[in-house]
Amino acid sequence: MKVEQLKVLLAHQTEIISKIALETDLQLCLEDISYHVETILDNPTAYASILILEGDQLFHGAAPNLPNVYCEQINGVRIGTSVGSCGTAAFTGKQVIVSDIENDPLWENYASLALHHQLRSCWSTPVMSSKGEVLGTFAIYYSKVQTPTPYQLELIQYFTHLTGIAIQKWQAHKQIERLAFYDVLTGLPNRRLLMDRTQKVIQRIKREQQFGALIYIDLNGFKRINDSLGHYVGDELLIAVSHRLQDSIREIDTIARIGGDEFVVLIEGLKDSEGEIKSEAINLSNRILNGLEHHFELLGGRYKISASIGISLINQADEDAVEILKHADAAMYAAKKDPHLDIYFHNAVLQKSIDLRLSIENEINNALDNMNFSAFYQPQLNEQGQLISAEALIRWQHPNKGLVFPGEFIYIAERMGVIHRMQKIVLTHTCETLKILEHHKTLNDNFRISINICPSQLKSNSLPDTLMETLTHYQISPNRIMLEITEGMLIDDMERTIHILNRLRNLGFKISIDDFGTGYSSLAYLNRLPVNEVKIDRSFIETLTNEPSTQGVIDTVVSLSKHLNFDVIAEGIEEVSQLEIMKTKKVKGFQGYLFAKPMNQGDFIDWVAEAA
Repeated sequence: MKVEQLKVLLAHQTEIISKIALETDLQLCLEDISYHVETILDNPTAYASILILEGDQLFHGAAPNLPNVYCEQINGVRIGTSVGSCGTAAFTGKQVIVSDIENDPLWENYASLALHHQLRSCWSTPVMSSKGEVLGTFAIYYSKVQTPTPYQLELIQYFTHLTGIAIQKWQAHKQIERLAFYDVLTGLPNRRLLMDRTQKVIQRIKREQQFGALIYIDLNGFKRINDSLGHYVGDELLIAVSHRLQDSIREIDTIARIGGDEFVVLIEGLKDSEGEIKSEAINLSNRILNGLEHHFELLGGRYKISASIGISLINQADEDAVEILKHADAAMYAAKKDPHLDIYFHNAVLQKSIDLRLSIENEINNALDNMNFSAFYQPQLNEQGQLISAEALIRWQHPNKGLVFPGEFIYIAERMGVIHRMQKIVLTHTCETLKILEHHKTLNDNFRISINICPSQLKSNSLPDTLMETLTHYQISPNRIMLEITEGMLIDDMERTIHILNRLRNLGFKISIDDFGTGYSSLAYLNRLPVNEVKIDRSFIETLTNEPSTQGVIDTVVSLSKHLNFDVIAEGIEEVSQLEIMKTKKVKGFQGYLFAKPMNQGDFIDWVAEAA
């Protein structure tokens, strides 16, 4: 290449590289490359063409001076060994020079098309990535039979390389965009893109005075499959679910995956009235639920899942996409809590409940910071009325409401993720109480205090170490602590639960199952669980009479205790008649208001001293 030619090429190359760096529209960038090469060739019968390879098809990239009809007719052509110059170059990964289209066998099936548009020669070069993969083709057509000169071939190589840089830069941009706005597993829009589209729909609703809706979908049963069959199978299930959800919606609507097993549909086909959009949302939700009715084939087995759906309608008064998502999320949780509903609409009553919960959350955080939570203790007595143990129960000393019971805040604390801090308070206060009682020498060697363990703690491998850290600080033996778990916690990942409980038992902790007999399937696993004690649920005590039908579950539990060697505690004893009946069952202990209400530390220590 001569010096003058190099100068011209360098000027064009500098301009093109600047365009590639700044331009995000690939077609504009490729058209610019085509214009530049045609300018340098300085021949009115020379036409540049750039095609992009997708799978095994070539699609139009740029050809600013080729006839549009011709570009449309070859768009999407499948590559192969005799598919003109470009199809063959992309298939072989090698440059293909055809000087005479009319008589070249590579063009046998396409010659008439090219000749119709006065195209008689085509030199095509595969555009390669930095990894050696074919990205597309860069071609020069001539309207006469033409063989390239060494200069022209060198020029083509330069512009083919620049085309590769442009395509790779565009691909990298698309990949970054995909990672930013799309879920990697399912390919669906993610939360960020969903919120962006929802905000745009809100503006449309205001502008056009229409109504929209957001549908929040949470899968029921996914965790069970994911934990038992593994995360790989769980991922396959989520992909399959995403396909079914896409089949249930219209093309104009958006479906996004925003969390583990949570999907959201944005209805973008707006309606003129609230009644119409509500009907549309119900119909779509039912299609989604019906789509999930069929079994999923996983690892040779057939599995079923369902879903809970929350819907938030969008009207002209709405401003914030995040708030709308929160409303749909809250409605979904309402549907999940109601065994008779799969679909729930956000409404004023529900919003009032949400506002109350947020208010309580704020108060809980303040109470934790101000140490307003403490442990209260309720004694457990044997048949002779002697103290054998106690249960530590958390109480909230509210500045305005007075003493608040856990039923009003525990479930909120669980959702907030602060339940571990509350448990640490109870354990700390329990250790302090045990130290005082040991100092007063009012305890026998078998006395212990029960503390409740929440589901999220039982799932944590760090639970044993966390408990031991506090006990070691206060020099309290694990034998003094009974850990209470509810029966419902046992059905969730049984093998993991057994492993954690065995670790705790080996450290010296005792294990108690609280609220036993409430209908879960743990009876079948009792012989595998390291259980020291079972507490009969108070619901069986409340209905207890001399009628045998009211004693069946209690008798079953007592019979099991003899065979499986665990103790039984009857809680919720409030009447003498209940106590008398339970005494005939020969259980280890009793707990309830008949003996004592839960007491703060000072009152409990005095009570123990008097009972000694």
